Amino acid sequence: MTGEAGEKGGGPEAKRRTPFHRRLTLSLSAFIMSLTITLLNAFYGLRGAEIVVEPPEQVLLYRDGEGENAVLTFAVRLPMINTAASYGDLMLEATLQPGAGAPKFKYQALVHPVFTDRSAEALGKCDLESRCIARPGLFIAEQADEIIDIPAGQARSRYFAFTLAEWNCQGPKPDCAGFQNFPASAARIGSRPLDIEITLRFNGDGTRRILCRGGAIDLRYLNQVGWVNLSCQTRSVKGDTWL
Repeated sequence: MTGEAGEKGGGPEAKRRTPFHRRLTLSLSAFIMSLTITLLNAFYGLRGAEIVVEPPEQVLLYRDGEGENAVLTFAVRLPMINTAASYGDLMLEATLQPGAGAPKFKYQALVHPVFTDRSAEALGKCDLESRCIARPGLFIAEQADEIIDIPAGQARSRYFAFTLAEWNCQGPKPDCAGFQNFPASAARIGSRPLDIEITLRFNGDGTRRILCRGGAIDLRYLNQVGWVNLSCQTRSVKGDTWL
């Protein structure tokens, strides 16, 4: 009877083991949960900022300056979102390549374009801290130089200006020599459809390559009016992350 009762009820030893096993299971579960949280925190600590870059929808080309000193500039709007909750980041470098095999041109400034019929009137009200350009139907304010930061959990949407000029060119001298001024640069890029690649390098979150391909550049309109706005018919973002 004793043996049968012990087998059915588990006996005194089984009753003593049950609370211990329960405590062991709870302790093990708590340890695994704590370890998981620690590893996740360590991962995100090493991961740092997470920058999401949206490809541009349009690209603005305009003449900056007058006469022989005028240069061709690309202005591209690049929305950026830092999805990390605790880690900010900085953009260290940005370049634009106007077509495969072409040299690269460095980012020069942030600009704020406004499409308006009162561009000449707006030029007289240019802010003292800005350099302003007026073209028929277009007003551009080049803003003061600043650090391109993307704080944790925040977004930035800015127009980046890239000057296609020999003095701003990264590449072999013969290739850069073809971008002496606005007419020369316009002639170099006006013979084919829009095809640009923008490379961004962040301090913590690696490199992004933004591609934009569109229709043919209306070189005649660009020369006459001084600017043209083109849509990115094909656009994408490629890049590396820290992990």
